[in-house]
Amino acid sequence: MGKQEIVEYFEEVETSRKYKGYFCSIPEAISIVVLGSICGLRNISQIHQWAESDSVSEFLSQKIKLESYDSPLHIISA
Repeated sequence: MGKQEIVEYFEEVETSRKYKGYFCSIPEAISIVVLGSICGLRNISQIHQWAESDSVSEFLSQKIKLESYDSPLHIISA
């Protein structure tokens, strides 16, 4: 298996329900939660605050190529 973006790894994740109005995709939300967990964050509130910080949001959009990083909390808690 070659080098793969973290979001691409989660592209095949399927949901059992359909929702409208997400701020980001399911693969992006999972990627943010995984990255936040790797960084030692212990709950969705911490991950949400972390993902919205200027330095992390810049990293997510430029290096990880996440287009929308500002609300994994909405998807996870839905």
